[in-house]
Amino acid sequence: MKGPEANSHEPVSWPKMRFVYGVGITLIICVSIITGVDWQAGLTLAIITSYMVIVTIRQEWGIYAIIAFAVLCIDGWAPNRSPDDVVFRLAIGHIYIMELAVYGLLAAYLVGRAFDKRSAGKDRLFVPTPLDLPLKVFAGLLPVFAVYGLALGNPAQEALGYYEWRALFMAIVFYFLITTIIGTREKALKLLWWFLVMDTFIGLYSLALYFLGSDGPLPLVLGTGPVAEGPENCMFVFAALVAISWLFFYGEKNTGKRKIIWLAAIVPFVNVLVSEKRDPQLGLLVGLVVLTWRVPFRKKVKWGMVTAAAALAVLLMASAVGLGNKSTGLEKSASRYTEVTELVQNPSSLLNLQGDLAFHILDLVDSFNSIRLRPILGYGFGGEFVRQYTALASVGGSVIEPGIVHDQYLDFGVKMGIVGVSAFLWLLVRFLRY
Repeated sequence: MKGPEANSHEPVSWPKMRFVYGVGITLIICVSIITGVDWQAGLTLAIITSYMVIVTIRQEWGIYAIIAFAVLCIDGWAPNRSPDDVVFRLAIGHIYIMELAVYGLLAAYLVGRAFDKRSAGKDRLFVPTPLDLPLKVFAGLLPVFAVYGLALGNPAQEALGYYEWRALFMAIVFYFLITTIIGTREKALKLLWWFLVMDTFIGLYSLALYFLGSDGPLPLVLGTGPVAEGPENCMFVFAALVAISWLFFYGEKNTGKRKIIWLAAIVPFVNVLVSEKRDPQLGLLVGLVVLTWRVPFRKKVKWGMVTAAAALAVLLMASAVGLGNKSTGLEKSASRYTEVTELVQNPSSLLNLQGDLAFHILDLVDSFNSIRLRPILGYGFGGEFVRQYTALASVGGSVIEPGIVHDQYLDFGVKMGIVGVSAFLWLLVRFLRY
């Protein structure tokens, strides 16, 4: 991140305050009318109007607000809810609240840049970063494959779907806004602290619900705890690894801050541990292996002893508070690996075609068989691969929606073919080198 090229982004001096007042009164009238027709759309417009006032005053505040919303609020499907019920689906039409926030911030940035004399003559719209080219190529491919999906006859609602590609495109736009608006190391560290504090807060809340056996007062906004959550546990993985990286490589000297970082590492770690979700647990393990590999030998010994002590403390806590209960907790999470060990010991057991692990393995087989029929460009967004083995009731396929691949690389392979997978791998390699 190159701080000297970034703008200060002070409050915009609007040319005519009467115009601002007129827009504000018009929005208030629109909010009132829309609320009378659709209260969710009215609430969305009211929130976005307030948000736009904030980013007009200072664009950085918009980034802080987006990160707080993304960290604290739940998203996506879970066994106890539909993705249409969560707060992320607040919308005006089919434009969802996070899109309104990110693209609203983009609009504020562009307007501010237009009125900022220091930006005059600059060719680059955003501050350059090592990920620019692969990100821009990948982002450019997303709408192309949406149009391709439409051309193949895929349903428009799916081909242009939020979870199909729009959420990913929006995230790339947000990346460029962050690297430009948060233009110095000091600002970046403050934003990182904000993320870790927000994540620790929601992590503590999540564990409190878990230990109390409660769904909490706002289950469709703040969630019901770590068990069976998808996006939230992935977020906990990255938060834990960020905090652990800080401890490994940065060596915070301030005692108070160091304690907060330890808490920011432990809280999401425990959430993932009891989540009963194998993907985030294995992701956390892989991340720890990579970090350990980068640490000098002496620190490996030191942190190995710390890890052993922490593991012992977790086991003691588990026995004290009941985390070892077979129906919940660590033992329930550990039991999800029983199928894996049984398969390793007896590969022929897969032929029984029963259980969760069998479904996931056969899911990969079905999706790969579909990719072979359209290897270069895939089926476009909105396309669905043909389920054969995973359609069997014995592996739970009778209740699974068509078209969902439980592997990100194969999902890109189904929707975007070798072209999309290659672009994604290019981005991944550039990120790891960076």
